[in-house]
Amino acid sequence: MARENYGGLTVSKIHRETPPGFFRRHGPKGRIVFEPDEITKTIHHLVLKSNRLENVRFPDQFDCIRPHLSNRFFLKLDLRNAFDSVKEFDAEVMLDLHFGLDAKYFFHQHGGLIQGAPASPILFNLYCKEILDKPLVRYCRKSRITYTRYFDDLLFSSQGYTGWLKARSRGIRDIIKKSGLRINEKKTILVDNKYIPIKYLGVRMHNGKSQPTEEFLQKLSRAQVGSEEYHGLLGWNRRVLALNIPDG
Repeated sequence: MARENYGGLTVSKIHRETPPGFFRRHGPKGRIVFEPDEITKTIHHLVLKSNRLENVRFPDQFDCIRPHLSNRFFLKLDLRNAFDSVKEFDAEVMLDLHFGLDAKYFFHQHGGLIQGAPASPILFNLYCKEILDKPLVRYCRKSRITYTRYFDDLLFSSQGYTGWLKARSRGIRDIIKKSGLRINEKKTILVDNKYIPIKYLGVRMHNGKSQPTEEFLQKLSRAQVGSEEYHGLLGWNRRVLALNIPDG
């Protein structure tokens, strides 16, 4: 789903009725922001805590990049309207949860996780882990393909050749289709990374090396030296460059 951070909130291009317990904000380029009120934040916290989910952690973007750097051929897929694909009933069955009357604080009236809700990222990742990651990991291991997912951004890579990876992408697509999720074909990329760089999660990868994108470097150059933003960007830049240091 097309989104970006705006004041720490999740921005969605999908225009919906404002869910109860949320404020409707207008972000850049006409996007809509759903900001939870304090009661909704408390409800989300209690539901996560009662189900022992408040401390669940998932791989960060660097964990999702590192395994691919030694590979040559890349297939990048983006899930279309990913949060919208997670329905209340499916989430309850798949994750063994029961939302009851509180469901309206987690799901839109016509289905789909609420973008901007505190628990949505955790619920989405847990849901995808069961319905998508497990079958994809099994398939990719058999096919000698490296697979990682960061929310709705999927990356596959191999040492084979472009045609070999493309042929096996049919099996990948079948698994995604069976899960009920959809691919945003406009963002699909298949490249030989020895010759063509690829951008993934804000990092430019090319021939086994990673570096910040030009857009990020421009943002860093505009930040006020010594500011909190500057130090945050500088730390992120160091982590990107550290990906090039061999383990051990």
